[in-house]
Amino acid sequence: MHASLGFSLILPRFHQIFGPRFFAVVGRYADADTWEKLHAFGLKTTSLEEKQNYYEALGSALDPKLCNARCKFR
Repeated sequence: MHASLGFSLILPRFHQIFGPRFFAVVGRYADADTWEKLHAFGLKTTSLEEKQNYYEALGSALDPKLCNARCKFR
């Protein structure tokens, strides 16, 4: 299953279900849409643990098109 498809399917409760390892995989193989969703969730959450999971995932994306977004983010 493609990471972004899996991400979309379990959005409502993903933190309770999967935790940090899930975000590591989703972030690593994220496309632009998935990256933007992770970024939006990172901005929205008030939990420091969740925020860390989102931002670490954002920084690990392999897609070269996301390099500019990663560089701006850091």
